[in-house]
Amino acid sequence: MHPSGLDVTLHADPRATIGALLHLTGTPPTVDDLRSHVAERLPAIPAWSTTITRRGVRAHWTRLDADLRRQVRGHLLPEGQHPRDAVRHLQHTSFAPGSPRWDLTLLHGYAPDRYAILYRVNHGLQDGGGLVRTAEALFSQTPIEPKRSAATARVLAFTPKPLPHRLAAIIGREVRASASPGPWARYGCPHSSERNSNWCVVPAGLLSGIARPYAGTPHDAHLAALAITTSGWLTRHVPDYAASAGLRIQTAVNVRHPRDIDQPGNHIGAASIFLPSPTAANSEFLRATVEATRFLKSPVHRAATHHFTRRIPSPAQRAAFRWVNNPKRTTALTSCLTIRHPLHFRDDPVTAIDPIGAPPAAPLLVVLAFYQGSASVQFITDAGLPEMDQLHVQWHKVVHQLAAGL
Repeated sequence: MHPSGLDVTLHADPRATIGALLHLTGTPPTVDDLRSHVAERLPAIPAWSTTITRRGVRAHWTRLDADLRRQVRGHLLPEGQHPRDAVRHLQHTSFAPGSPRWDLTLLHGYAPDRYAILYRVNHGLQDGGGLVRTAEALFSQTPIEPKRSAATARVLAFTPKPLPHRLAAIIGREVRASASPGPWARYGCPHSSERNSNWCVVPAGLLSGIARPYAGTPHDAHLAALAITTSGWLTRHVPDYAASAGLRIQTAVNVRHPRDIDQPGNHIGAASIFLPSPTAANSEFLRATVEATRFLKSPVHRAATHHFTRRIPSPAQRAAFRWVNNPKRTTALTSCLTIRHPLHFRDDPVTAIDPIGAPPAAPLLVVLAFYQGSASVQFITDAGLPEMDQLHVQWHKVVHQLAAGL
């Protein structure tokens, strides 16, 4: 299988780095201990010995052996420093030249009984599903079968090939959505090339409780809170925004088939969600969000998206990526990961996981990760826009307001 146009584009972008920060409890291991563990698990992660050679239509996946001496390393933190502070710096460092574009960094020294492991990977080599599968393969105490993995859209194994009209409907919907100007360009918001990263955490049960009365999911509650937060920022900083028709949010859609669970590259689609005007009550936002995401939960829609994304020619895919990421059309972007199984490094439990997204062309990217009853959210925001670096605080506040209003 050849890399897609999206894979090739992202593989060539030094800023296209995604990952996860895993927090563990226990005595910090040595870097040699971590390298030994990685060497044992390396055969179970084919993408870690893979790269893309050549460009354009002649690009293909090529085997490239990992260099664990350079790709698994340690980083000593001052006592009391939070590992997230190190991520803000380490996320943008270059990968080891001549090796597959991933690495692991052991973060230690900030506490005697805690440590963290930072996993980074180029987005052309892996998407969110590939990242989840890597975490399962590397840190699960027992092997996780594909049918039990959280890395894939398991419904694809049981859904028939989509009809042509379904494909046409998906293509038409996204073309129409991306053709309209995004909120930043529509209201003349300036852009900068600098990005801030901030995280916050809420109990996953809090999001479940918010969405349950509306027959929604925890992800629906997150999207509603994100819409309220983003609309609130636009209302405060953009003249006349309150009179607008509403907000479009673009979310990533996992279309990784179970048979492709260990394949490198991107097995994702995108979908636009249209939410009501910021004058709507919070309960209206919740109802509208559940209704707006109903099509995403359809197995038929997921199958049609999978069929379309795997068959679009590479040149067309690269053109579509540039089109959607044009600053004139970008909107609020979001992605969601779920890690269902408990993870360990040997006997030390992974107690929390923070997601790490790639800095986008858009002023706002929000990445959500569910793990062991917690929901960790990263906000990547434009450093040149006022108060954008406080959106994670506002989102956290909105979630608790929604919960209190039930």
